[in-house]
Formats: sequence, structure tokens, C-alpha cells
Amino acid sequence: LNRSTSSMLSQTVNFWSVILLAVGVSVLSAGCAMRRASSPQSLSTSNTERASTPATANISTARSGKVLIRFKEFEFGKDWSADFEITNDTNDPISYTGDTKYRFAYCTLAAKRESEHIAFALRDFCTLGNFVSLQTVDPGQSFVLAAQKNEVRDLLYKNDLSSTVAVQIGFEVFVGNDRHRDMVWSKPITFPNQDPR
Repeated sequence: LNRSTSSMLSQTVNFWSVILLAVGVSVLSAGCAMRRASSPQSLSTSNTERASTPATANISTARSGKVLIRFKEFEFGKDWSADFEITNDTNDPISYTGDTKYRFAYCTLAAKRESEHIAFALRDFCTLGNFVSLQTVDPGQSFVLAAQKNEVRDLLYKNDLSSTVAVQIGFEVFVGNDRHRDMVWSKPITFPNQDPR
């Protein structure tokens, strides 16, 4: 009785194993067939047919691969400031050192004019004991940073307060998972000379 029960049990287990294997193979085959049917690639072998087939692109994930910077506006508080929108148009996260609380909460500011060298400064925000850390910005996301006219003037060693400040502004970012350092530069801007009042 023991032998017949174990023999019957082993045949039942083998039967269900075969059934499960068959179901698994059929599901896998159906999945492969659906993927092949929905594939945007052409299966033709003729060069003329391939050339006439339009290329398909996923617009929502097509990125320039760069960190983009765009001047937004000037604002007047105690002095003029320039707001910049920085967009992560890469496929990897980017970071900057600072805090997300407000647009002046970052550490490195740079300025340059065409005929002069680049000037960098570690801003007071980072040296006065504020809590700063790497702020991560995912692909497709943007953030706003601002530069004050008096900081830029000091970087460029311009003592004349009434003089025009025409400059490119740079911000330090760290790109990708390896966080390699990069500077993003604005197009040249000219700070206003007059108070808005």
C-alpha cells in the first residue's frame, strides 16, 4: 500500500509539473509575440523600405543631455537680483550644494565677462553655519536660483556703484550618479542701474 500511494503521488506531482511548465511556456510565448507585434522597428530587409519608414521617438523622454539655464527676471529688494531657472534636461539626477528654502540658498556663485577671467565665490550662506547639503533634482525638474547685483559687482571688482554690470552668471552643479562637477552659464545679462522707484 505504501508503494502504490507513493507511486500515485509521484505521478500526480509529475502531471502537475508538466501542466505548470506548459502554461508557463504558453504565457512566455504569448508575451514575446505581443512584444514583437508592438515593436516600432521595421522587419523589412530592403534599404529603400527602411529609408522611407519614419523614425519614431518618445518625445516625453527625449532630452538634450544638458543642464539648461534660463534668465527669468530682475527683482528689486535692497538691490537688484536676477532670477534664473535651471532645468535638468539630462537622463540622470543632478545636484547642487545648498538648501531648498529660498532662491539665494546655494553655495557657489560665478561671474564672467567676455574680456575677463572667471571669478568664483563661496557665498556667505555656506560659511555662516547654515545647514547645507546636496539637493537632488531629477530629470525634467527645474529649480530657481538668484544672484544679487552687489555680489556680482564684488566678484568683478567693480567699485563704481553706478556703473553697468553686464555679465554671465554661473552656478555649480553636480551631474549624474557619479556627481561630476559642472558649471552652467547664463547668456549675458545687464543688471538695471536705476532703482524702480
